[in-house]
Amino acid sequence: MSAHTPGPWGTKTNPHLPHQSFVTDVLDGYVCPTSVRHEDARLIAAAPDLLAACQEVMRNFAAFAAEHNIKGESLGVTACRAAIAKAEAA
Repeated sequence: MSAHTPGPWGTKTNPHLPHQSFVTDVLDGYVCPTSVRHEDARLIAAAPDLLAACQEVMRNFAAFAAEHNIKGESLGVTACRAAIAKAEAA
């Protein structure tokens, strides 16, 4: 897995550009050095939680599939697998 700033992350409004936000870590350090639109900042800030949720879905699916001898996977599981790969790409 690639190194990243550990979550949780949050957002803080840019005082000079009120229509934009910075993405911050729990120590209020800036994860993104420049401000972005509020909507983008919220999505970026949610990234660690979304990655953890996808990883949990995959763990649960693997256990369920092994127990029930399931060979295929749903579109949701495939989407989680792709999101994890994208997040962990070096």
